[in-house]
Amino acid sequence: MFKFSIACQKFDEELVSLLQKNNVKGGSTALMCLIKKDILYVVNVGDSLCAFVNKEEAIQLNVPHTPQNDVERKKLDLKGAIIIEKKKTFRVLGELAVSRAFGDKNYKDFITAEPDISVYDLNQVKSDYLIIASDGFWNVKYSFLSKFTQR
Repeated sequence: MFKFSIACQKFDEELVSLLQKNNVKGGSTALMCLIKKDILYVVNVGDSLCAFVNKEEAIQLNVPHTPQNDVERKKLDLKGAIIIEKKKTFRVLGELAVSRAFGDKNYKDFITAEPDISVYDLNQVKSDYLIIASDGFWNVKYSFLSKFTQR
C-alpha cells in the first residue's frame, strides 16, 4: 500500500512542476480501484466516492476529502488554512472545495495528495455492483448518498 502513496506523491510533484513551467493553474482529484485476486484496494485523493451496491443497500467505501469532513477540517485548521463557506460549501481560502488534490499549487501549504487507502476482501462482500464516480454523480444524479452505510 505504501507504493500507492509514493505514486500519488510523485504524480503530484510532476503535475505541480508542469503547471509551474507552463504558468497554468489547476488540479484534479482521483479515485482508483485495483482488484488483485480477491482483494479490492480503494485509493482516494479528493471528493469522489465509490460504493458496493445491491438491492438492499449501498455501502460507501471511502470518505471524501473536503473541508466539510471533520477530520480533514482539523488537518486544514492545524496548517492555518482559512476556510470560507460559499454557496453552502466550505472552501480552502474561499476557493478550493477539496482538502486533498493533485496540482493546485497555490494551495499546497494546506492540501496534500496523500491518499487514503482502504482494503476489502471481496469474498466477504455481498454486492451486485461497484460504482466509482465523481462528486457530481452522487450529489446530482443520486441523492441516496445520505442512505449509505459507511464501512
